[in-house]
Amino acid sequence: MERRIKQAALLYDVLMFEGGMYIATIGETGSVDLWKPDVTDEELSEPVKPTGGDYYFAVGPGGSTQRHVLQSGPVERRFRSEFQSFVKRLGPRTPEWVQVKTYDPTPEAKNSINQLTEQDLKNPEMVIPEAGRWLQSKIISNLNHDLLLIQHLKCAASMDPLHIPLLPKKMTGLKPASGFLATEVLVPDFSKLSWEVIAEIRKQKAVEEFRRRVRQVEDLARVLLPDGDQRELSHQVSQLMTDELLGEVKNLMPKTGSTVRNILINLISGVLPYHMGTIPAVGASIADIVKLRKAKDSWVTVFMRLRTGSKKR
Repeated sequence: MERRIKQAALLYDVLMFEGGMYIATIGETGSVDLWKPDVTDEELSEPVKPTGGDYYFAVGPGGSTQRHVLQSGPVERRFRSEFQSFVKRLGPRTPEWVQVKTYDPTPEAKNSINQLTEQDLKNPEMVIPEAGRWLQSKIISNLNHDLLLIQHLKCAASMDPLHIPLLPKKMTGLKPASGFLATEVLVPDFSKLSWEVIAEIRKQKAVEEFRRRVRQVEDLARVLLPDGDQRELSHQVSQLMTDELLGEVKNLMPKTGSTVRNILINLISGVLPYHMGTIPAVGASIADIVKLRKAKDSWVTVFMRLRTGSKKR
């Protein structure tokens, strides 16, 4: 998860996290869930067992020990979702571009979520074969909650692997947020980047152009390979990104001098076939270019800082 958040921090101006904690228990006869707007450190540290064991849900009058059990049985799945643990790890100096907000759906929004969920459960395309009835209902309901929130906020969102497979079945024409695949190809060890390096890169003038380039390349790769799988798309992105880097190298190179000779030598001896990893070889050549004044505001300086920053931990 942290790798994905770091990529988003590079690609977007503001990161918004939903506050509080969502807790759900799903069994064979029903489900129970709740959202807590305020969470203690003790609650954040409590371990969660995703499956196994039994559960029960009971109600009774206040001040009385009498309870009436409404649901009970084996647990199919438990969920506990929260971002506060991550935000706390950023420390007391959380940057201003990291925002935490809580959202409590209105009664109208809750009705919309329920109606959408009922429609989706009747759609054969939305069936989750490995999940029981109540687990399917809860997964789809949570997806609809998130989609309505995204629509309200008018923002891009990062979905988890549980919900991603359902998106194309629910919405035609939906496309993934551009840039994540391209940055993963460019910097395979993205998770090793420190938050200090990411904050430093965000301050560079060239970061806007870097964002534009990686999104442009990724969008083009998806046009060229509309039915490509992850590996094929990554290969296409690598080819296109290498061409972009080499084009920028050519644009930045001075006409004479030892620097250009070093760059050409590195390019001739270091560039490998695309499938063997061209981008790392080109990176060695660009290391000489970023020393030039002309390259100070070029997007390749962002690329090089990402590469060097991901290797120092």
